[in-house]
Amino acid sequence: MSFRALLDRTCTIQEKTVTQSDTGSPTKTWANKAINVKCSIQTLTGKEISQARSEKLNVTHFMFFEFSADVVAGNKIIENGVDYIVKRVDDGAGRGHHKEILAELST
Repeated sequence: MSFRALLDRTCTIQEKTVTQSDTGSPTKTWANKAINVKCSIQTLTGKEISQARSEKLNVTHFMFFEFSADVVAGNKIIENGVDYIVKRVDDGAGRGHHKEILAELST
């Protein structure tokens, strides 16, 4: 089975933007960066959560994207109405094959 076949979900990638309100004060909002992006999302196991905490990361989910996906730490991933905040992005195979992402379920 190919890697692309494992990407069984589609999501939206958003980035935080700052605009000015009518009164001139800065307002933070989220803007779509990419839509209909193929991905896979998995809940972390206890062992993986312990490892992430040892790295001072508060994460709940592991995500996979094609390497070309424009996703960076601080972005928001929305999949089926559920929001996740990207905490870390790694080159999964170390050769530009895919991205592995640690994310926190957003409340």
